[in-house]
Amino acid sequence: DVYKRQLLESRASTSRLFRLRRWLVLFLRCLAVAMIVAAFARPTWFRHRAHAAGADEAAAIVMIVDTSASMSARNEGTTVFHRLQALADRTLNSVQPGRDRLGLVIASARPRAVLPELTGEPGVIRRELKRLSPTQQRADFPAAIASAASLLRQHSGPRRLVILSDFQERNWSDLVLSERPGDVLPEDTVITLVPVGGEENDNVALSRPWSSPLRPLVGQPVNLRVQVSNYSPHQRTVSVQFRLDGADLDTRQVDLDPWVSTEINFQARLDRAGVHEAAFAIGRDQLVADNEAFLIVEATSRLQAVVIGDDPPNEPGTSSYFLIRALAPRGDEGDVIAVRHLDSSEVDYGRIADAEAVLVAQVGPLPKKALEALHAFLRRGGGVAVFCGEGPVAENLTRLARLETQTPLLPWTPTEARDLRAEGGVIHLAGDHWDEGVLPGFDADSREALQHVPIYYMWTGEKPQESARVVLRYTDGTPALACQAVGPGRLALCNFSPSLDCSEMGKYGGFVALVQTLFEYLRPSQEGQIIADVGRPLTILTRPSQDAGDDWQVFGPANKRCAAEILTDGPLRFVHVARPDEAGFYRIRRGETPVTSAAVNVHHDESDLRRMQMAVLQATLTGGQSVMTVEDANRSDAILEFRGRPLWHLFLLGGLIAIGLELVVLAVWKQ
Repeated sequence: DVYKRQLLESRASTSRLFRLRRWLVLFLRCLAVAMIVAAFARPTWFRHRAHAAGADEAAAIVMIVDTSASMSARNEGTTVFHRLQALADRTLNSVQPGRDRLGLVIASARPRAVLPELTGEPGVIRRELKRLSPTQQRADFPAAIASAASLLRQHSGPRRLVILSDFQERNWSDLVLSERPGDVLPEDTVITLVPVGGEENDNVALSRPWSSPLRPLVGQPVNLRVQVSNYSPHQRTVSVQFRLDGADLDTRQVDLDPWVSTEINFQARLDRAGVHEAAFAIGRDQLVADNEAFLIVEATSRLQAVVIGDDPPNEPGTSSYFLIRALAPRGDEGDVIAVRHLDSSEVDYGRIADAEAVLVAQVGPLPKKALEALHAFLRRGGGVAVFCGEGPVAENLTRLARLETQTPLLPWTPTEARDLRAEGGVIHLAGDHWDEGVLPGFDADSREALQHVPIYYMWTGEKPQESARVVLRYTDGTPALACQAVGPGRLALCNFSPSLDCSEMGKYGGFVALVQTLFEYLRPSQEGQIIADVGRPLTILTRPSQDAGDDWQVFGPANKRCAAEILTDGPLRFVHVARPDEAGFYRIRRGETPVTSAAVNVHHDESDLRRMQMAVLQATLTGGQSVMTVEDANRSDAILEFRGRPLWHLFLLGGLIAIGLELVVLAVWKQ
């Protein structure tokens, strides 16, 4: 009995261990089968759920590559753009040649697709990427996304937009401010942002060079200024070098606090008439493209003015007669101002383009060509004064105002003429309504003298614009002289006429002082100085001599010849350079004879290297049905995994491991 009981106990214990062994072997066999079956199912892992949609279909992938000036910044021994090229090449590793469709858009001042249609050959895109280099331009990202959207619409399957950029905040601000830029993309487009470049910002830049006055007289002191900006979290001491016509003239040193800008002023005298080339420079830093700034200053021996009038300019008592003599009292070469008189039928932009200011005397209905010329003159920074006497004044001003679509053109709108003589009286200028900011050189004696001048003819009208400056008023409060900024230009509306039919103002010396002071106010100023940017169209205006031939050439920096289009408009020639690709001076020659020059600079927005927040871009770009992901540029594996990472080999390996463990259990754990 004892032996029998011990045998039964031993058998029961062995049976429990054997049953555990059988369950373990069964589990390993099931696991091996499950792993092998799963491996044949070819499982895939996606970092982002959005990438899983349509993973087995042919996809369209369009890359936007940022080539703006900030991409040439050096970081960790190499340029940001070189890192971008490497990342773009790695992005192509996830593409299946012949199946997926590819496109490449270059983001510059004028974005373009390198191919008009999608291609199935990654090698074509790789070759184009190798040819690219950073520019000195400011990229137009709304246009780049629109170009990419047109390529994506060529494909009906899954669509991917990959943007490789440093995502510089100031450059991308245009996209954020534009109206729902994500809506231009096809629905279900997955957007992948790949930020390139480091977080360190250490850049000092030069920008916004300008001169005052804009067109100085020969021998007159001229101030030449440039803005110096410290785009870094550290205080910097910067030396700014000033060159004029290739000669080093001065160096100024300035201490800049973090994220602070200041202006450096240099003074010079220009000893000859014509264009002068001014350049400013600082030492090399993280971004070299903005370490220089360029400026053209045109000196003149006499200032140019145009008087437009249909009344005889040589007949004493007419409006044109008094205006011409107020501007040029001597009537000879001794006058600082040279005056040209034009009938309204003679006016076109070519005949007024080189004037400091245009004064409109008594005219009939202005032709459309004349109105368009005056509007273009204002928009290019010129000054126009209109003297409201007899004639179709209200009609002319209303037609001129219709040409301006951005801002109010008239400081106030005259609607009804008043002939005070028919009413048995006159009106005078008020003595206590003077805006000294517009006429600072108009002394108190001249003001008092004009207050006693009888005015017979004036206009009433609407309330002045809030943006207008009412310089003079009549005793009844009606504006007598009001000014309005029109873009970079200025329009002065004078509610009087020097014609003896309208007033006796032209007889007084105070009128000469008034016109001379008004002319100084109307002259192009700092605000009217147009700074050309790299990559934007450049138009150079010149007035050639009568014997000018056709051998016109344009040479850019390093004396490199540029393609240009020459257009003629009356006495003027417009030299149009479609896309200047480098900052510096662009010189026009006729044969071997220099004609004029223009300056081109890097856009100031390219200098601040701070990156835009990805959350802001996500809110901007994900309009419609678009989905956005942000990838880490420092990852070592593929940037774009829209088909995910295959896992079948891991499952197959797991199945083999399960089979191996089963064999080990069977060999070691014997019955």
